[in-house]
Amino acid sequence: MDRYSRSTSSYLFGEVPSGIATISPASIANETITWEKKRAYNIGADIKLFNNKVDIVVDRFDELRYDILSTRATVPTFASIELTPTNIGRVSNKGWEFELKYKDMVGSNLSYFVGGNLSIAKNTIVFRDEPYNFRNPLNMTTGNPVGQIFGYKALGFFKARRKLITVPKISGAI
Repeated sequence: MDRYSRSTSSYLFGEVPSGIATISPASIANETITWEKKRAYNIGADIKLFNNKVDIVVDRFDELRYDILSTRATVPTFASIELTPTNIGRVSNKGWEFELKYKDMVGSNLSYFVGGNLSIAKNTIVFRDEPYNFRNPLNMTTGNPVGQIFGYKALGFFKARRKLITVPKISGAI
């Protein structure tokens, strides 16, 4: 995927000097880009009991997605190059799924069923090219779930002015 940018600077051309805008590649093309890939393992059991009135389904899954298209962030900005996305990201997703269903008939014309399911899943960013955050390593995305929200945890609201006054002050805070 080639990208070009129109430069705001220009060069002089012709007998009567006039500024001609330039077009240059914005980034280097990456011809090795591929679709992301996955490795998945699933194992499960379907159990029917009491003349097929009760269905129990249990599944375990383990999936690794790799070669996810991502832009390198460890190249310093003073390098003055815009890097194209490459296939370097990895995400893991593991979990269990449970389903329980009861079905029966009332008379000969009315059937019904009652069921429920439960899913337990955990995903983790295994690798994302990002520089180590010395100020706050907890803000790094590698090792955290996809879509992790970062920020402060609220301890609650102050209900009395006397409690607000006793809170330690943070230097530099307003």
